[in-house]
Amino acid sequence: MIALILSGLLWLTTPAQAASDVPSKVDSLIQASADTSLGMDERRDLLKEATKLDRTGKALHALARLRLEKGTTYSRQQARSLLTRALEREPENGDYVATFAELLWRTGPRSGSYKRAREAISLDPRNVRAYYWAGRFVVWSWEMTFFTREEAVDAMRVAGDGDVTTGRTFAQRGYADMDVDVGIDYLSHALWLDADHWSSRVHLGLAYYMARMPDELISLFQDDIERNPGRADAYFFMGLGYQAKGDPEAAYRAYVNGLARLSDRQRRFMQSVFLMRDKKSWKNEEPPPDEEAIRKFWFGKDPLYLSEINERMLEQCRRVALANLRFGDPINGYAGWETDRGQAYIRYGDPVARHMTPADIDMGLTKTLEEEQRMRRGPSGAIFEFHPRKDTWTYDGFEVSFLNTNSWDSWRFGESKLGGQTLTFSELVASVPDFYRYPYQYSVPFQIAQFRRDGGRTSVEVYYALSGDQVTHEEVGPGVRAVDVVQALFLFDTAWDTLRSEVGRVRRMPWLHYVSTKRGYLIASEQLTLTPGDYYLAGEAEDQPSKKVGTFREPLEVRRFNPDSLEISSLLMARRIVERDEWPVERGRYIVLPNPLHECSRDGSAWFYFEVYNLARDTFGATHYRIGYQTQVIPEKRRLEDPEPVWTTAVSYTYRGVRDWEPRYLRVDMDGTSPGLRTFRVVVDDLLAGTEAESTTRFRVRW
Repeated sequence: MIALILSGLLWLTTPAQAASDVPSKVDSLIQASADTSLGMDERRDLLKEATKLDRTGKALHALARLRLEKGTTYSRQQARSLLTRALEREPENGDYVATFAELLWRTGPRSGSYKRAREAISLDPRNVRAYYWAGRFVVWSWEMTFFTREEAVDAMRVAGDGDVTTGRTFAQRGYADMDVDVGIDYLSHALWLDADHWSSRVHLGLAYYMARMPDELISLFQDDIERNPGRADAYFFMGLGYQAKGDPEAAYRAYVNGLARLSDRQRRFMQSVFLMRDKKSWKNEEPPPDEEAIRKFWFGKDPLYLSEINERMLEQCRRVALANLRFGDPINGYAGWETDRGQAYIRYGDPVARHMTPADIDMGLTKTLEEEQRMRRGPSGAIFEFHPRKDTWTYDGFEVSFLNTNSWDSWRFGESKLGGQTLTFSELVASVPDFYRYPYQYSVPFQIAQFRRDGGRTSVEVYYALSGDQVTHEEVGPGVRAVDVVQALFLFDTAWDTLRSEVGRVRRMPWLHYVSTKRGYLIASEQLTLTPGDYYLAGEAEDQPSKKVGTFREPLEVRRFNPDSLEISSLLMARRIVERDEWPVERGRYIVLPNPLHECSRDGSAWFYFEVYNLARDTFGATHYRIGYQTQVIPEKRRLEDPEPVWTTAVSYTYRGVRDWEPRYLRVDMDGTSPGLRTFRVVVDDLLAGTEAESTTRFRVRW
């Protein structure tokens, strides 16, 4: 309809008037086509009408950009034809050449994109897009060169120069070994020309991050925040700079400011991607987790309660921010978290190692006859295999690969490997949902034992061991070391609300040397009296000189001891137990040297302290009971069809007493027992009541 009206107007004007009105009509049509509320076909028709009137390349260029925007293979072919025609009319137009650079970035060869971008700069030194595409190519090439591995014994040749040793004919590189500073210069110049060119700012930020220039990265996005205070991504990218600089507090503040500028749904999704919600649920507009679910989830993952910052949540923000910076594309309008590589990065973080391999064709020159026949049975029926570009990320115990199949920017999940098995990415996620390790944190061996106390409450004794290799210490006496350690114990309910927080600085700690491991340990202990129920328990000990933190986490089910039936407490394994005869019969009568490692040497002894409750008494108030212990050898590897390991009764004792509860301990000599894992079980028979109770624990025998 618009085209018909414009055609009618032309008949009502003189040729001179029509000629003078053409440029303004072309401009009007081009401006109308920029209305994104119109359909793509309507916008195309407006520009086609403009090309009929325009003798310059302006309308052709606008139509080429629209076809480029559509993003299909055919539309890009059309864009190339249109741009060629536009440049035939105006060969010195730098803006057209810059668009050609963008087209070549998307279709290849990318080296041609860089050449066109520099040509556009020479034609128009103030063309922002020309500097952007030149800078983006350099930064991309620098990264590709840095991570691409080419083995000398398996070198790949350029097209047409076959390698008779490997049978590989080409390596489709398309990038150059360039200094990242060159890209930084191009992108900086683009921002100097247009400070609001967000795409240039994003890729300059990526260059700063990869080149380890955190101060420049922070300043870059501080400047943007002053111009656009509502842009959340700028705060996240600035947080990346602070974290790279080693300032987690400032990074945390930046991330909080970024989250505050998101909508409620966006913020909750950002805090839960992908560990609580996935990309599919976002696209289906499923509601993200509520505030309480997010709080509980991340509080439970906090690796260090001693600090005011949740380091795991901080790392989540960093991963999302870097995924958006590294794997997103502001030109195409998608965020990095939406991509396959972004999803993997958010789950697993920085790989231990990363390498890329270029695309190549294996001509099968070294294949056996059997392998050749198998290749012929493939879809192509030819004796060659195309291997796409491959980006492999290696972690501790597993790796993830991505394949680049139809364009440089289209990376898709390839195969994953875990424990010698080849898996799909979804299968890997099922086995390894996420991966994170706080750099200063290490796990400590610990033991927890529970005993009945008055008023229906339970005494919980906690012991843990800090390796002497992880803590700065100095001998000040037999069995005592001088230290500078902040020691903490935290108790939470099932909603992760804090019930108890004890933090203190200790200067001396007991020292134990284990013959079996030939290592020394500093021993820490805590005692809690709790109401039966479910809790979460966390212990932490931070060595102040090194900042290394030994931690343990344990869901704690506090026992409810029955007041009437025969029961046994936990079995508290010890290195040694000393009974003080002058003390009354209570827990304090026994000095228990704990054994948080749960192990002993094969020529040593294992000690166990326990308490027996609710023994029956006769008319004279006397008790009569028998205590026996049994051991069970646990195979290191056991198949489902293997029989249950047998119990061996080692010893049995009969006792008489006058109390309905009894504290007891046993010493078990190993006598050259073979090394391995053992289950230890104590069985108490109340000979008056005819009842039985038992308690078990596990320990390891070392050489």
